[in-house]
Amino acid sequence: ICGNTHIGSIVGCIDKGYISCCYNTATVYGNNYAIGGIVGANYLYNEDYIAKVENCYNAGAIKGNCDVGGIVGINKSEKNKKNDIYFDFYYGYNMALVLHCYNSGTVSGKYNIGGLVGYNDGYYGCSEIYKCYNVGEISGEYNVGSIVGSYPVEYCLDVSNSLILNCYYKIGSAKDENGRAQKGIGTATYNAPIDVDGVTKGLSNEEMLKLASFVGFDFDEVWTMDGNPDYPYPELKAINSVSNSTETDKNDSEKSVLITTNDGKSVLDDDIVVVSKSVVIITCIIIILILLLMLITIFFVCFFGFRKDGFLRKKQ
Repeated sequence: ICGNTHIGSIVGCIDKGYISCCYNTATVYGNNYAIGGIVGANYLYNEDYIAKVENCYNAGAIKGNCDVGGIVGINKSEKNKKNDIYFDFYYGYNMALVLHCYNSGTVSGKYNIGGLVGYNDGYYGCSEIYKCYNVGEISGEYNVGSIVGSYPVEYCLDVSNSLILNCYYKIGSAKDENGRAQKGIGTATYNAPIDVDGVTKGLSNEEMLKLASFVGFDFDEVWTMDGNPDYPYPELKAINSVSNSTETDKNDSEKSVLITTNDGKSVLDDDIVVVSKSVVIITCIIIILILLLMLITIFFVCFFGFRKDGFLRKKQ
């Protein structure tokens, strides 16, 4: 998937909208800005609307110049601070929200490069990232973070009013152009909290494998760590249930059943299907032959008469 600006595997640009239960494994490339694994840009410019990306993950390679994120390139709202009366976290109204998402793919670019969001603009309104994590490799020249690359914010001075909450990342997953490991947030203004409990927190690989490390995650309804040998980190139940159901249906269609006959011999149901088809073909051939014989008989009866002694005679 490639283009110039506002490039995403699912949606290039949202101006109020809701994306849920999507994932990407493809390579997404943009030669400019706002490049995301799921959505290029998640914008909200009007009150009483939703700009929400929820229950999504990226496992593909995401590449761009700036504002590049594993889930969203730019996350931006220009309506309502968090302490305004119209703020509604549960329904996601009046904010640009990234919720319950994770990235395991590589994300690369020049600047404002993040594992979840490249550029999270919290200066004018509520641009929020809640309960997400990153284990993918993130690289760039500057403003590089395992969760967010750049985080301009006006008023967020402590955890109580942070726009980023309960986000985790694998330590060492993000590096700048000199190979130096970066924190959860590449750069932030006004001393916004970075790498403190409840906001962004780095975990070792051993900690990433433990359910207890992900404080704030709902492992009853949203997340699961069911011992998947191919992916040991938290996965989304909403996507897993669909994938597992599809895989089960596929496997069921390919299965063979062992059947034991009366004489004690075992055969596969696939063999029985082959035998059944052969019986049907032979039966059809016999029926066709009988019909041909009947037609020949009718022909002789029509063009030849019967003598009184029962033998065919030619009509006069």
